[in-house]
Amino acid sequence: MDGPLSKLLNMPLVLIYETSSMLCTQMMVKATMQIYEKAILDFLPTPSKSHYVFNLRDFARVMRGVLLVPADRVTEPDKLIRLWIHEVYRVFNDRLTEDQDRFDRSLCS
Repeated sequence: MDGPLSKLLNMPLVLIYETSSMLCTQMMVKATMQIYEKAILDFLPTPSKSHYVFNLRDFARVMRGVLLVPADRVTEPDKLIRLWIHEVYRVFNDRLTEDQDRFDRSLCS
């Protein structure tokens, strides 16, 4: 995803966070799209998991969660990445009900 859609999705992040975080924001957009694509392929809804329905709103929820934090609270790329990880867990991982479906918690530490 390196085309116009990536640039469009990255624009709000670049406008809010300083230029030292630009590479970080580009990677966040790409990684969020990869997670979203993997979720819709791997976690198909079944009668027992009818809530495993993912759409572009989930992608937007991750980005919105990152954008809701004021830029002066996220001054380092490290904090921005931790915030993004938290939002990915909040949007995608919290919906998964079985332990084998959940993300590895060691990613956050």
